[in-house]
Amino acid sequence: MTAISISICPTSLEFANGDTYDKSALLEAIREFATARYPDATMTCLQIGHRQGDSWATVDGDSGAGDDMMDAFWSARGSDADLFSATPTVSLGDYANARGCVVVFVAGVGCPAGEYFAAGDPSDSVDSLLENLAIQDGTVDSSGDWHWDGSGNPTDYRGNTIYKIHAYIDAKKWASLTEDSAV
Repeated sequence: MTAISISICPTSLEFANGDTYDKSALLEAIREFATARYPDATMTCLQIGHRQGDSWATVDGDSGAGDDMMDAFWSARGSDADLFSATPTVSLGDYANARGCVVVFVAGVGCPAGEYFAAGDPSDSVDSLLENLAIQDGTVDSSGDWHWDGSGNPTDYRGNTIYKIHAYIDAKKWASLTEDSAV
């Protein structure tokens, strides 16, 4: 009987473009792949989490064989669409309206270092900016942050081209931004 132990590093589940692996689908695909490769296999460990000992994967205690098996898995199945979580597109307006204390970070030609705005702040310039950006689409990552998908040609309230929009929940930052605009 072949003993297989596999631990998947949680950071390998997320990609810079916002795509993430579906944990259950990924583990099931690894189980199927390992069983096809080693029909007599027993999974001693199959998890998303910290590695067991010095290796992420072992076959009968051999980390080289474990690495070879996982390399073959990633090559064969790593890009299969059914292993990924759906990352639905949501507008910035819908994201902000569904949550409280949303902070929006905007960077562009007029302010390359970026500026922070509180969604729902009564300031006229912020309201007009956020109205302009509310229709922009993006995705929400696993930590709940919204990231602009780069489509469209948004501008800030000064007419400058925007090249980055990021929104997230931060009650402390939101409160400080709304206090600053009330002065």
